[in-house]
Amino acid sequence: MAVSVRSAGPAILLVNPARFIRLAIFTRWAGTMPARHCPGRLPVPHRLLLLLCWLLLAASLPLRAAEQVQDLYASAVAVADRGAPALEEAARQALEEVLIKTSGSDSALAAPAVEAALQRARELMLQYSYVRLDGGDGLAARIEFDPPQIRALLAEAGAPLWTANRPTVLIWLVEETPDGRRFVTRENNPALAEALIRGFQRRGVPARFPLLDLADTAALPADMAWQLPASRLQSAAARYSVNDLLAGRLATVSAGDYLGDLVYLSSAGRVGRAVSPGSPEALAAAGVDLVVEALAARYAVAASSAAADAVLLEVSGVQSYADYAALLNWIEGLELVARVDVTAVAGEQLELRLHSGASVESLADILGLNANLVAAAAPEPGRLSYRWRR
Repeated sequence: MAVSVRSAGPAILLVNPARFIRLAIFTRWAGTMPARHCPGRLPVPHRLLLLLCWLLLAASLPLRAAEQVQDLYASAVAVADRGAPALEEAARQALEEVLIKTSGSDSALAAPAVEAALQRARELMLQYSYVRLDGGDGLAARIEFDPPQIRALLAEAGAPLWTANRPTVLIWLVEETPDGRRFVTRENNPALAEALIRGFQRRGVPARFPLLDLADTAALPADMAWQLPASRLQSAAARYSVNDLLAGRLATVSAGDYLGDLVYLSSAGRVGRAVSPGSPEALAAAGVDLVVEALAARYAVAASSAAADAVLLEVSGVQSYADYAALLNWIEGLELVARVDVTAVAGEQLELRLHSGASVESLADILGLNANLVAAAAPEPGRLSYRWRR
C-alpha cells in the first residue's frame, strides 16, 4: 500500500547500477519565426530573455483544471528493515501501484506479461531510497521505475496508458450529524478526509477539498448540497477552475459506519453510486473508484508499441516566444506524444505535427485539460485546431 513519508536526516540514495541512466540537458531552439520559416538556434541572451518571459507568463496564468502529476512512476512502501527480502517485496508492491496509477485500474495486473514482471520487479527499479514514515519512526522504501519500461510493459500487456496530465477533483461531501448537516473537512472528520486524499494519491489523481469560506457557504449551503444539485455544485466549483467533482451525502448508522450516496460530476455527465454501510476507508475507496474509473475510461489510451501516427495540430494566438515555449513544453511533456515537429509558423499561427499512437479524439480530450488551449473547431481526421488563450 502507498504510505506517507518524510525526510529523516541525510537522504539515503541507492542507485541500481544495472538501471543507471545518464541524464542530459537539452536546450530548446527557436528563431525569429518569420512566416513559413523553420526556427534556428537563439543566441544565449535571447534564450535567457525567452526563459524570463516564460517564467513571467507562467506566474500570470490562470489556475488549470488539471495538474502534472508528480511521482507517477514512483511509490513508497513500508518495510520492516533494509534487508534484501524486504526490498524484494517492496519492489513488487511498488510496481503494482505504479502500474495501477499509469493504467488507471488494477486489471493490468492480471496480464501474463505483468505477472512475470512482478516476479522480477527489483530488476526493473531505476533507483530507490529509504525514508521515514510520517508520524513515527517506521521505515519505507521509495522506489522509482523507468517510465519508458513501464509504458512498454503496459503496451505488451495490452493495457491503456494514462498520462501525467490529470484533472483535479474537488470533493464536496455533506454528512448528517446530531447537530445538523455539515461539509466534511480535514478538521471535523480527519479519518474520512485523509482516507479520501490518500486514496486519490494512490491512484495518481490530484484532489482537494474546498476552502468552505464565506464565499463557498453562501454559494452552496450544506442543506442545499445535500440535494446534490449538479448545477449549483458546478457553479460553486467555478472559483477553483475545476470541472471534476466528487459530491455525496452521508449518514452515520452504527459504530462509525456510513450510509449514503456518491456522485461524480464532470463535463461528460453525471455518474452516481449508492454506498452500503461501511467504514470511512470503505466509503473513501468507493468514492475514489467511482471517479477514477470514469476518468481513466475517458483519458487512458490504449498503449501501443507500433509506429506512432501523426496528427496535425494548428494553434492560433501564439503571440510571443513565451507562448511558443509554454505550448511546446507542455505538449512535449505528454507521454502519448512520441515526437513534436514544428512544420510551419505564420504570424500568430503555429502548425505542429504530433506523432502519437492515440486517436484524434483521445488527443482532443487530453489537450482539453490545458486551460490555455481552446478548441477552435471540431476534431477532424488527422487534424486538430485550437486557439491559445493567455
